[in-house]
Amino acid sequence: MKDDTFVSNCYLLNKNIRKYTISELKKLNCECISSNTNFIYFSLSNYKKHYFKQLENNNIEGVRIYEEQGKWTRITVGKMDEMKKFIKAIE
Repeated sequence: MKDDTFVSNCYLLNKNIRKYTISELKKLNCECISSNTNFIYFSLSNYKKHYFKQLENNNIEGVRIYEEQGKWTRITVGKMDEMKKFIKAIE
């Protein structure tokens, strides 16, 4: 944790991957809440497919619906290739 360059690079990578993923989720009509964390909280209320089935079919672990009204769920931010795989799986 004393390696400021490493920490800064990790923060920037996470920020860029989160930005990409939010942008792609919005293209799929998923409302997202801005975040500076390692996860993205988003709504499935306007998503047209069976989200959890799409994840299961692509061996991606998803959690659950946290709030029924709006069908809010979350996904942990991974590496860019993992998030691209996630987006492809739910398209």
